[in-house]
Amino acid sequence: MSIPHRTVATSEFPAGTRADSDIQEQLQKELAALVWARQTHPGILVRNGVVNLYGTVTDHRQADALRVAAENVPGVKLVRCHMLWCAPSSAQVFELPEQQSAPPSLS
Repeated sequence: MSIPHRTVATSEFPAGTRADSDIQEQLQKELAALVWARQTHPGILVRNGVVNLYGTVTDHRQADALRVAAENVPGVKLVRCHMLWCAPSSAQVFELPEQQSAPPSLS
């Protein structure tokens, strides 16, 4: 199941912030360079600097890695991971605990 990529952006941003579309574009480029990430096809929604990740992974560590990749994009204020885990051996799908994290402070 593929979740469409959507971005809601506004033309007015406080000084020092990045446009949601810029954040999403950079994250998509970085994930496209990673073979394992291309196989997960994550849905990415960025709104007001908050990245929401959707989709299905076959290894729970992939969800963690997607979250960390999003945290490392400049301008990201918060990452919410809403991923599902599909057990390859049984094709059963499980909800991973919803994760929410903020990038480490640079101060």
